[in-house]
Amino acid sequence: MKRDRIILIAAFVILVGGVIWSLLAPRGDNWTPLYSRQFDSPFGTQFLYELLQDDVSREMREIPAPLADYPRIGLETDGDTWIVINGVYAPDREELRMLQERVDAGMNAFIAARPGAGLSRWLGVRSREFEGENLLADYLREISTASVDIGFPNIQGDALPAFRTEASFLTGWLEPISAELDEEPDTENEADDESDSEPQPQPQPQITTLAEHDGKAIFVRIEREGAGTVWLLTSPLLLTNYHIWNPEFEATTAAIISHLPDTPLLWDEYYKPLGPIYGNPLSVMLANPALAAAWFSMLALVLLFLLFRVKRTQRAVPVIEPPSNATLAHLERVSALFQQKDRELRVLDERIRYLAFVLDMDEPSVEEAIIKRMAEKHRIPADKLGRVMRAYGNPPAGKNDLNELNEHIDGLMKTLRSAN
Repeated sequence: MKRDRIILIAAFVILVGGVIWSLLAPRGDNWTPLYSRQFDSPFGTQFLYELLQDDVSREMREIPAPLADYPRIGLETDGDTWIVINGVYAPDREELRMLQERVDAGMNAFIAARPGAGLSRWLGVRSREFEGENLLADYLREISTASVDIGFPNIQGDALPAFRTEASFLTGWLEPISAELDEEPDTENEADDESDSEPQPQPQPQITTLAEHDGKAIFVRIEREGAGTVWLLTSPLLLTNYHIWNPEFEATTAAIISHLPDTPLLWDEYYKPLGPIYGNPLSVMLANPALAAAWFSMLALVLLFLLFRVKRTQRAVPVIEPPSNATLAHLERVSALFQQKDRELRVLDERIRYLAFVLDMDEPSVEEAIIKRMAEKHRIPADKLGRVMRAYGNPPAGKNDLNELNEHIDGLMKTLRSAN
């Protein structure tokens, strides 16, 4: 017992020490592109989510489910604007078909991601890298300080702010394509099988450039007659926390999100990377409020267990079974008594049920109106019928009452047979 107590106390001390070490360990900024509103790291989208949520003029809902599950959860999207922010968005065939149906029905889509091959063919635009550069990879190796200009052709004025961003944030640009000229697939973004992502034929879209760099479109609006509008931004880092933190770049983010229509917003929280790279394993749970609550609840339960387990355990009280009579004669008597137990009462209930069946009743009833109607219909005494029906499920206490009820049933059955 003493050894078990020492092991339990040591395990608890290790758990508590691990939590304290995780909380006190220094943490640097996590530069992994997460694009999730759950993180306030540089490349999370918590700030953008809060900005859109604070807009009281329209409703915003978070949708933590794939497109294929929208019909199952009964999500109506007509007239709403669906927002997805990720490094690459390459839906499979089923997801692309679902997205196409939703947009054709009137849903708008704001996609901030490099499009996959199937999505590019449906939208009529192709994503290209800026020539000779792998800007995102360069940025992840070393933070760049070089900033570049971004032009917004539809925003005009004499006192416009400088629309700028870091060069490393521009991960690609867009060029129009058509189905018959799509001879060069985008191998970098073609993660799914080409046949599995082929959308249904669509009319030629109208593509409007909303933002450009060095004469190349990085943000476009795609419209088709009778369908919702699709906005496509190839550089999702322009919407992350770092871009909103930096006073030099915040005007660019504001110009981009100003194109969102005045409709209810559906914030996607499903199409995201797997998660951040944490400094230690416990950070995975402590970074999420629900997991942190579950972790500390488990520690509290372990503490309660230790408090009661380290006490002296009482010796188990032996259970002494009384001697039993297992002779054959005793078993026969017990079985005979059991078979005869309440036999007369069960027979009485069955006779009452049969009487109700003869009277065309589904079940015996104690309602006075039904009893009176049955008595008048079959010309039998209502008082006797009522007493018999009230005895169903409520057996009499004495032997005389039981015999009297059986006589009433015999009399009622005799009257019914004579009437028929």
